[in-house]
Amino acid sequence: MDLHASATMFEASTWLQSASTALLGLVRGNRPDLSAQTAMQWAGSFLLTMDWEQGRHAASASNALAMQATAARPTFYATLMKVKPLFQDFGLSGREELVRFLRSLYDVLSAGGESDEKLDQKQLRAGAALLHELSAGLLLLISQESSSAPSTRL
Repeated sequence: MDLHASATMFEASTWLQSASTALLGLVRGNRPDLSAQTAMQWAGSFLLTMDWEQGRHAASASNALAMQATAARPTFYATLMKVKPLFQDFGLSGREELVRFLRSLYDVLSAGGESDEKLDQKQLRAGAALLHELSAGLLLLISQESSSAPSTRL
């Protein structure tokens, strides 16, 4: 992974972690400030671009966002598998339930947290966990790629 690709994955990881924190704020009853709203909206657009199941990907995505989403897509699907037991603990066991949950999560994020009534507190926590794990997965991807890259010594 070159420096530019690493930087864009780091950017995505940072936005996702900020959106995760904002979702946890909604659980506590805190309204998101402008910075949190921006992070949530970015995360919503990113996830919609990345998730082919939702059918709304890349419709209005910028080239940069589409490139980030394409690079992160394998990590996204791996993260969904990783958090599957957590989703089941939150009552999201079937495929259709998961698809509805993700659609509602993307809507809440895209609205900057203004329409959080689409998700209950357990679902907001599940969404925050998903974003946190995806963020961590992207950082791990950067770390793995940079450790396997040949080093230059002077």
